[in-house]
Amino acid sequence: MSRLGQPTFFLKKFLLFDCNTQMGRNLSYDAGREQAKILLSALLSLVEDLGESEDCADLEKRVKVNWQADTKLWVTYSTLESLAELTRRYGDSLDTEKIRNALLCLNALKIIDDKREQISATTRTNSKVWRFALSFPSIDTEENLNWLFESDGEWDKRRQAQKSKPAKVPKHTAAKSHGVDWQKICRTMLEKHKRLTTNELLFANEDMKFELDDIHVPLALMQRTKPDSRSVDVLPEQGSQLLQPSGYEEKQRFTHEDFLRQVLEKGVGKTKGKRIALIGEPGAGKTTLLQAIAFWILDNNLGLPIWISLADLQQQDGNLEDFKKYLLQKWLETAIPETRLIQGIKADFTNQYESGRVWLLLDGVDEIATGHTAPLQAIASQLQGWVAKARVVLTCRLNVWEANLNALEDFETYRLLDFDYPEDVKKFIDKWFEPRNLTPLPPLRNAESRVVSYKERKIIIICRGWRKIDK
Repeated sequence: MSRLGQPTFFLKKFLLFDCNTQMGRNLSYDAGREQAKILLSALLSLVEDLGESEDCADLEKRVKVNWQADTKLWVTYSTLESLAELTRRYGDSLDTEKIRNALLCLNALKIIDDKREQISATTRTNSKVWRFALSFPSIDTEENLNWLFESDGEWDKRRQAQKSKPAKVPKHTAAKSHGVDWQKICRTMLEKHKRLTTNELLFANEDMKFELDDIHVPLALMQRTKPDSRSVDVLPEQGSQLLQPSGYEEKQRFTHEDFLRQVLEKGVGKTKGKRIALIGEPGAGKTTLLQAIAFWILDNNLGLPIWISLADLQQQDGNLEDFKKYLLQKWLETAIPETRLIQGIKADFTNQYESGRVWLLLDGVDEIATGHTAPLQAIASQLQGWVAKARVVLTCRLNVWEANLNALEDFETYRLLDFDYPEDVKKFIDKWFEPRNLTPLPPLRNAESRVVSYKERKIIIICRGWRKIDK
């Protein structure tokens, strides 16, 4: 009770996040519009003046900005203080709080793509260094500002679309039950597996650290459904066609985003997104894609993803550990401390599973050796009864999948495609160098791209970049 005898309400505990709130911070969109215009005008002016004025040389070190991919503006390094100084340099001064409001409004409207590293996966605390990108229609300053801020421009369109969405409770509360935040638990478990299944180069040191999405060219997938006919004579430059799956033909291609939205979220296809197989050559990015799917499921509140590295379930006798036993015992006991794992929590997890909230992400079907039983048949025998109530996305190498096409015939098959040369190769190189504000070397020669695999190309790109830096 307060001194006036009125009850005191702790509003913070009941704070709802709506379109005017980001991470608990109230945003001022009316002021943010003008603040964003001042900030972006200064950034566009700076990129025009790069290298032309000695007065800007020091500022250019603290606000690193350049054009990438023609009309995509990349800010690879900045702080609120340096951006405030930038606005002062170009006429209309904003303090750091106004800069922050402008950036958060731009981010909430999805006008900028926030590239800041997340220091803590648990608290989702962002670094003080601001890195972001935004796509403009051109490199002309006036045209870009008109496109974004004029009446009925891009800002107004996105603001109106945002207002039309109903306010919602933070996603993590939707998955809470019996005092257990299942989404948070799944995210923590995924972070552990991400470290174990991600190339160590990604975490070599802070200077070289980057998010997978920062360099990941959205993978195109194709569904194969019918036998593929091949000609006897294949030209040398078409030799990669021999690596295409022989048991399928291409039916439809999906961009990375379309695959997530159409197949997994909307359930387009014969299995309605409930049985998906991702197949590809070694190093094609199957595990990386499965990781992206896992966190995307959480970020979009579509369920509870549980990662299973199938090689870890192989027992000494060659058989796979029973999935139900693994989930209800090992996984659950690892995810929740023994002191908290009461019967009510176990029952709640069972309810979550039986209601179809759980996604089983099975990584590496090709990595299991099950004696006389083929790997695909071993998986098929596990996905029965209670276990079958989950949605399943699995990864498998192409040759293992083709060895027994009918074992998982109820799955829809999507193959990770190779990079097209030179477009996709150039995108990959640009994505690698963008956050470091470096200039990439010339693209790989045509002959190089044909003789080396995707994984080898990646290593060549990185090594050649390091060699240039050393020089």
